[in-house]
Amino acid sequence: MYGYINAKSVNQASSNPKNKQTTSLIELNTMLDMETNFKKIKWCKIITVDKIKKLNIFIDKQSKYNDNQKLLFKQYVRLCINRKRLIRDKEVKYNIENGEVEEIIGILYNESSKKFTISSKSNIKTTKKNKPRELLINSSNAK
Repeated sequence: MYGYINAKSVNQASSNPKNKQTTSLIELNTMLDMETNFKKIKWCKIITVDKIKKLNIFIDKQSKYNDNQKLLFKQYVRLCINRKRLIRDKEVKYNIENGEVEEIIGILYNESSKKFTISSKSNIKTTKKNKPRELLINSSNAK
């Protein structure tokens, strides 16, 4: 009894179950695309190519710049990303729900030189950990 193997049960276990549904490769790809589209990803975790695309969409929506200024703005954004700027959450206001850029913090356009710049000190939130030492000393003396 202990050494006996039922051949019918072995064949049934090895064969594919009849209730299992097979999905095609196209269905799997669409499921994966939908799953990645609904993920909420922070700005710092997005791939640089997608960052450039989202920033270009943001620039196209800006109505205060003409076409030449938008072209310069796009070139400057590409240059900034290549120089490892505009990669932190503090530098870009990004809406996670919509997946859209709301604002580039500290961007300035100089009319005379016709160039864009990003000011390093303006509107960036500072905490006690990342404040310069002079500001910490001055604030403690003011008390």
